[in-house]
This record gives sequence, structure tokens and C-alpha cells, in this order.
Amino acid sequence: MFADPVEQELFNEISQIPCLDCHTHIDPLRPTASTLDDLLGYHYFTELAHAVGMPAWLARVASQECTRAVLAHFRRFDNHVAAGWLIELLRLWFDWDGEDVSDREAEQLP
Repeated sequence: MFADPVEQELFNEISQIPCLDCHTHIDPLRPTASTLDDLLGYHYFTELAHAVGMPAWLARVASQECTRAVLAHFRRFDNHVAAGWLIELLRLWFDWDGEDVSDREAEQLP
């Protein structure tokens, strides 16, 4: 594969090391979201909502309150790629067929 035997040896050794995602703020025992609150409590969404006016402290409160706050600010960041991710996840996970994401969805989705 490599012309230089040292490069080949390094590659072979490094390839044996298990690769882990060092996304350290994610709980390794529960690395996925199972509810809308889990999903919207993730920093991609809380930071976007904060950037458009949501108070930062809301990202650290009880999950339902945070979910409502993020959804209430959604229209102000709906042009961001993460907004598209959210819409796709709502459709995939919750069979949501709506067009307008708002804080009302917090009451209707698990």
C-alpha cells in the first residue's frame, strides 16, 4: 500500500487502535436521543435557539421547558441545516407531517 516501509508499519499499527468518537458531552451509556426532549436538549439546537434570542439558562432546565423554548425559537433559525435535520427526525421518529414547527409540537410529540 505504501512505498515507504515505515509508513506501512505506522499505518498497520494505528489501524489496530480502536477508534472512538470523543464527543465528550454525550453520555457513552446513552449516546442517542429517545425523546423529543433528549433531541432538543442537544447543544446543536440549544445553541441555535440561544443565538436567536432564547435565554442561555433555558438550555440547562428541565427538558420539557427547554424543548418548548427551542421550538418557540425555531422559526428564527429555520434556515440552518440543523433545522432541516430536526424536521426530518420529527417525520422519521414521530410520524410528524406538519409544516410549521413551533412550541405547540412539544405538547403533541413524545
